[in-house]
Amino acid sequence: MLKIATLSVLIVFILIKPINVFSEEDKKFPSADNIGVGFSLFAGGGTAGDPLNFGATVAKVLDRDMHAGANVGLTLSQGGKDISIAMSLRISPYIKYFFDTKRSLRPYGIGGLSFTSKFVIPPGELKSNLILHSSLFLGCGAEWFPYSSVGVYGGLKVLDIKVIDSKLSNENNHYNPGEPIPPSIIFGLGETFIGIEWFL
Repeated sequence: MLKIATLSVLIVFILIKPINVFSEEDKKFPSADNIGVGFSLFAGGGTAGDPLNFGATVAKVLDRDMHAGANVGLTLSQGGKDISIAMSLRISPYIKYFFDTKRSLRPYGIGGLSFTSKFVIPPGELKSNLILHSSLFLGCGAEWFPYSSVGVYGGLKVLDIKVIDSKLSNENNHYNPGEPIPPSIIFGLGETFIGIEWFL
């Protein structure tokens, strides 16, 4: 449901670009060397498999067309068929490149790495599992700058490649290698995300 809502917002943004708020005269962008802070919401799982991830974002404006940043997200879930409790920590450094410099609604491409550590306790068991994910991703989206100090964005990943995946099983307070996790590649409409950032 959230994925559909995110895509709908992006489509509406694109369709209403002719409105004055997105006009060519409205050139409100952060200046080079500005620092952006904000928060984001990811949905859809990706290779890490988490349904919903809320995180904080920090970014640096390298120039008019490029931002570099990182997202730190935390997920806590309880109940379900295969787990009684799970907690995930994700760190995702990224580079965002903007294609349009004439409008305050700017499409962009994004690429980066994602590192996820997931702590899982299976139901009815006295052991825990630590699952480590590392992946490369590419995506696209659009960001609206109503002011030079504010950006509201949304997007989705179109390619998510798992490069490292391992599972450790904790029994008697000692982690042992568990069964191997097969590699995976997600191509198409993958994980979606929305967020807002303020530039200082």
